[in-house]
Amino acid sequence: MFREIDPLAIRNMSYSSMAVDFADVNRDGAWDFFVTEMLSEQHEGQLRQYTPTDPWPRIAGRFDDQPQYNRNSMYINRGDNTFVETAFYSGLEASGWSWASRFLDVDLDGWRSAGDMCVIRMTCRTWTPG
Repeated sequence: MFREIDPLAIRNMSYSSMAVDFADVNRDGAWDFFVTEMLSEQHEGQLRQYTPTDPWPRIAGRFDDQPQYNRNSMYINRGDNTFVETAFYSGLEASGWSWASRFLDVDLDGWRSAGDMCVIRMTCRTWTPG
């Protein structure tokens, strides 16, 4: 069942948001979710990727903005329906040209978790505009 959450429950978002999937990643009974983006795994590729709103200018004292970033986002539910973004901490921030993500029980331990996540991506070759 989906319910509207407070606009401040998520502090930042992915820029293009190619796909999303939900699972109880940390087994605390609350839904967590992963949003797929297209950030290159290689540093030189990241330097070539330009997002027109990155970084947003920060306004001192303003707390209701939600900056968008060109990277995957792993949102862990804190239990009060607010979410902490943990993609960098989890090592999931970049997966290249990604189109979809899916939590599934790959190791058959009965849980769908971040260790059991599949990201569908284009890996034929790197496309460079120009």
